[in-house]
Amino acid sequence: MIYSYNIADFQYGVDTSKLSEEIAKSTIIIALDYIEEVGDIVNIAFKAELTTEDKTTLDNIVSSHDARIPLAREIETSLTAGTIIQTNKKKAKGANYRIYTHNFADKTTWYQYSERVEGEVLTATDTTYTKYKAVHSYIINLEQPDMVTREHWMLMPDGSFTNRWSFKPKVYVNDMEQTEGFTINFETGEVTFDAPLTSTDEVKMDYYYATVSTFAIVPPPGKKIIIYKAKLIANDIQSFDGHVIQLDIFAGNPSMAYPIGDATSPYNQFAFRYRSLLDFVVAGDNCRKETLAMLTEPLIVVCFDYDAVIELRSDQYAGLYLSMSDDTPINTEIGIGTFQIEILDLGVSY
Repeated sequence: MIYSYNIADFQYGVDTSKLSEEIAKSTIIIALDYIEEVGDIVNIAFKAELTTEDKTTLDNIVSSHDARIPLAREIETSLTAGTIIQTNKKKAKGANYRIYTHNFADKTTWYQYSERVEGEVLTATDTTYTKYKAVHSYIINLEQPDMVTREHWMLMPDGSFTNRWSFKPKVYVNDMEQTEGFTINFETGEVTFDAPLTSTDEVKMDYYYATVSTFAIVPPPGKKIIIYKAKLIANDIQSFDGHVIQLDIFAGNPSMAYPIGDATSPYNQFAFRYRSLLDFVVAGDNCRKETLAMLTEPLIVVCFDYDAVIELRSDQYAGLYLSMSDDTPINTEIGIGTFQIEILDLGVSY
């Protein structure tokens, strides 16, 4: 028996794995079959029809479901999962999550500070009406093969989590959403249709486009984040030459007019500046090389084990910000930061 809910019924998003566990731990007697998301609909299927009492319980589970912080659990994922929150299998003492940043080599993954555009009318760029151009380039693309995992949660700069599918572009022809028959060049913002349209057809698109390179780790309200370890992963030592890699940690009143990454801010606790990956190799420890079949060059992994952990407290408006100073993608296949963290209530010791 399938029970369907609108995505709007879930006040804080949907985590299907967490929802399954909440149902399994509830008083509902009938076994859960599966949960699936189809567009804006969440289908929850059971092996048999629920009683009136169990249906009320299910409604309560849906209304109270909070997906902003996923459950800590063992999952499989590729090293290049990009900004997906996941449980550490080999973690520092105390850490229960690993955060991957976006890929600093690919601007179409810079989602955190991206801007949303809704209903933009695209401009035809050829006489056959097969190619249409958006105003902006570097459209956010979180469906790349190296970003597919069992977990879909993306960390946002305010400390909340959102489903990566919310960044998926939507293309409309004459206000009808299209699900096939076209491709998107995410770097240029151009949509190409398999079959020609006509001069009277109107093409629109909803999308997010990249702005700055900053990736932020900020605790949710009432929480603190403990950072135990950090790594920088890339596959070309020279790729960072000419760039300034900035790692800033701030705490203080967010109403103060200091831009993110401004080392002169009185709320900048400390900052690191590295001008090439070679600087990381010199400064870091446990530097090693790893190989992945999907990459043409070995990965260089530089690890930083801090003498003392970094504590980011929401009541101090603290946050960590990793960025490229010129907001230009590095010239390599991959450039990712990883952080082993623990998320705790403010009053809990680590």
